[in-house]
Amino acid sequence: MSTTLEPKSTNDTSNPEFISSWFDNIFAILRTDELLLTTGTASEATMNVYNTFFSGDVKQMAALTRKTTETFYYSRLLLGYIKELGTRKANPSVLAFDYSDSKVLVWAEVPSNENDETIDKMLLAEAKMNAEFSEYGFHISTMFVEETDKMVKPEHYRELPIKYK
Repeated sequence: MSTTLEPKSTNDTSNPEFISSWFDNIFAILRTDELLLTTGTASEATMNVYNTFFSGDVKQMAALTRKTTETFYYSRLLLGYIKELGTRKANPSVLAFDYSDSKVLVWAEVPSNENDETIDKMLLAEAKMNAEFSEYGFHISTMFVEETDKMVKPEHYRELPIKYK
């Protein structure tokens, strides 16, 4: 779909003006998407969403919903975790991520001389994110290794070069 629905701070469902405005927004989004689809100017992502709906294939719709949900929660979980690492000034030597089902997997290589402090900070960041997202079925799990272990990061993990001061 071409536009997202952002939650309003004052969702007064007893207010007819709010309800009317909300529906006007939905219809405007749908009409915009209709125009984009009929003129062939819709993005590939928008076309895929509507083609899934048009097909009536409930399995495809569920898969699309799952993928969208995972993307939503993964991005917020990961951004929150990175922010927490910054707040705590946790500086692993290597920080890499992968995804599995409802988990964000973290590969953290920590300096051998400060591993306890770095690991503690990272575990607190992980715990905070898990507390925030566990009710939605998403969590983060970290594998800690020390530099002296000389372990190679798994190829499918994507490294994120971050250093906090």
